[in-house]
Amino acid sequence: MKHKTYMKRAMKLSVLAQTSGKGLPVGCVIARNGLIVAEGHNEVLTQQNPTAHAEIVVIGRACKTLQRLSLEDCVLYTTVEPCPMCMSAIYWANVKEVYYAIPGMQAAAVGFDDSFILQELFKERDQQAIPVKYQPLDEAFDVLRAWQDTDKEITQHWSGS
Repeated sequence: MKHKTYMKRAMKLSVLAQTSGKGLPVGCVIARNGLIVAEGHNEVLTQQNPTAHAEIVVIGRACKTLQRLSLEDCVLYTTVEPCPMCMSAIYWANVKEVYYAIPGMQAAAVGFDDSFILQELFKERDQQAIPVKYQPLDEAFDVLRAWQDTDKEITQHWSGS
């Protein structure tokens, strides 16, 4: 399959999301070695979950299908340029490449405007609209350190080793 074929499939999924009322009209496909590994659409409405964006849903399905956390040999196709949250998930999953059909600026013109999130993220913590405050707890770091010492596969994946 070619890029356009995957993108057309993502488009069909976005139409399904809209016509079924299950989510916002965004579709996504993850492909590997010429085959679709996972596909889906935005499920924010059916899951009553603001994080159930198409890319997040499909990354989860792809990782489950492949039984691994890294999608380093996979390509993601989505109908709308990924938002900051989805791009973070794409990086965490180590996706090889991303293709999108609609730029964020174009999506913003019809109400899909996530620019405020980027603006907030670039502010200093004490200037952000949602307070995020440091509350030290020594035992919390001890748990992280113990986890790092015992779960090498995951820590290597997330450290880039």
